[in-house]
Amino acid sequence: MIGEIIQTKAKEFLQKMYGDANSKFNFSIGWLERFKTRHEIKYYRRLGESDSLLWRILKMFYLK
Repeated sequence: MIGEIIQTKAKEFLQKMYGDANSKFNFSIGWLERFKTRHEIKYYRRLGESDSLLWRILKMFYLK
């Protein structure tokens, strides 16, 4: 889920920056893994109430 959000936002950012000029760029799983490593993004699964808090934070900041 987190990876899909990052890939979607990256595609939107590329579209806003360059229009259709780079429409063939592929945000693959390899690209995503390197991006997460470069920016030290880690995903820890949490259960219960803390999981719902993470989801609310994601919706607030990333799903605008």
